[in-house]
Amino acid sequence: MRIRGYGYRDCPLNLYTMDVSTRHRNTPAVGIGGKEPTLHRSRTVMLLVDFINPMQFAGSEQLAPHAVEAAAYTAALKARVARRGVQCIYANDNYGTWHSEFADVLRHCISLGGPARQIAELLAPKPQDLTIIKPRHSGFFCTPLELLLAQMRTRHLIIVGLAADICVQFTAMDAHLRGYDLWVPEDCTASETPERKQMALTYLQRVMNADTRPAVPRLHGRLRLPPSTPHPGGEFDERLIGDDGDDAADELLRDTLKVVNR
Repeated sequence: MRIRGYGYRDCPLNLYTMDVSTRHRNTPAVGIGGKEPTLHRSRTVMLLVDFINPMQFAGSEQLAPHAVEAAAYTAALKARVARRGVQCIYANDNYGTWHSEFADVLRHCISLGGPARQIAELLAPKPQDLTIIKPRHSGFFCTPLELLLAQMRTRHLIIVGLAADICVQFTAMDAHLRGYDLWVPEDCTASETPERKQMALTYLQRVMNADTRPAVPRLHGRLRLPPSTPHPGGEFDERLIGDDGDDAADELLRDTLKVVNR
């Protein structure tokens, strides 16, 4: 069965209704020009939304301190999951400058100083990371994100970024519609106020069955999820973030958290 209209031409209906595992199994892993694909399989992907941000909008003064703290926790989590082979993808706004690339946005944020520079330096992409520019709130809308995830046979998404009640929520909603299991760690997101953030996380947990447990429990200072904490979300591999004596990640956590207290 096929549908037409609203910008789609002969779009197969079952592409949007079948289970994500079926969709990915039926998507051929092909490279550009018929070459072998360069993307490795990554069952779990970490998606960083709008962290590279000039902080030049109404309400940015309220968001900035929460954003820097979330970036510090995210940097520690990113180091841990990347060490275990999880692909990291940045889905970032270009803030209306259509002739720019991701590297231009990064350089601009560093040049601004203040919180924009702190976050950009904490979370500057590594050579193995992927970056995409998004035109609107969701990381899926008019971007190659869905194709990338299909090529990597991804089933689980760790979504972090700014702001929890806007672009993170829109991205998580689109991911849920596509059948992905979601983890949106509450300490790796931020909003202008704690109330707005909590409302967004509660909605994601209740409606989209997202796991919102924090990545880095404050009391222990280690990258682990308390197994006794109940959660309604999808089942993530606890070994990705388990407390297994990863001294390098623990040291990074201590260093990055110093940024929060400057």
